[in-house]
Amino acid sequence: MPIGGDLTVNDRFLAIDWGTTNRRVYLLDRAGSVLETFRDDRGVLAVGPGGFADEVAAIRARMGDWPVVAAGMVGSQRGICHARRARIGLP
Repeated sequence: MPIGGDLTVNDRFLAIDWGTTNRRVYLLDRAGSVLETFRDDRGVLAVGPGGFADEVAAIRARMGDWPVVAAGMVGSQRGICHARRARIGLP
């Protein structure tokens, strides 16, 4: 299943919807079917500076050592890295 760029998933992957106060984690197969999920209160505000690598390691220990795709507030200034907004040419 092509994810984007050069990343292709041949088996399973973890999708993390990392919000401000909660996160939702999904284990998906190559067809996009959800195999397992969990939700907790470890949103970006609960993770200290430099703590995201440990959080991802804990998720992988629980759900399996699969490739990870993360979205949501994890791309904010409080997240792993700030994903800047793109400027587009619309009025």
